[in-house]
Amino acid sequence: MVTPEELAVIIERLRTQKTDDGSVEAKKCEKKLSSDVWETVSAFANTSGGLILLGIDESNEFSPVDHFELDRVRDQFISGIGDGGEKALVAPTPRYRLYRSAVEGRPVLAVEIDEIDIRSKPCYIVARGIQNGSYKRVDDEDIRLSPTELYEMQSALLPSEADGSVVAEATLDDLDDELIEKV
Repeated sequence: MVTPEELAVIIERLRTQKTDDGSVEAKKCEKKLSSDVWETVSAFANTSGGLILLGIDESNEFSPVDHFELDRVRDQFISGIGDGGEKALVAPTPRYRLYRSAVEGRPVLAVEIDEIDIRSKPCYIVARGIQNGSYKRVDDEDIRLSPTELYEMQSALLPSEADGSVVAEATLDDLDDELIEKV
């Protein structure tokens, strides 16, 4: 959970940097969840996790939005992630936590996204498919995964064929008698 004190430190860091970074993304989302939030969800889930701050306007020095409709935006996020009875817009769905908070007395919705397990990667935007809807986080950007990165994620746990190959120069003398006895 992001405490109000931690949130204040994060906002100050973003203001000093004048940009989001590899672990925090701010989205204005005044009355409606921005559609590009799903790219950030995918990117954080495929990288190291991260924090999305809804109701914070990056273009206005990371200030809270005046008329942020927190409940409406929260419901749209929950629905899009697949927990509102609707089909999820990203798959597989990463673990997340929502927190109500405030910046300068105005409401903000903090959404923590966890990195997904390598066996489940990549997290992607369903409507775009795995090839075009999988992202990674690099500094303040959500960047589409390359075909090589997708291949590496999808085959990370596949056993190597080398493990089943015959080693022509091996003999029975190469076996460890002590280990054979234990088996």
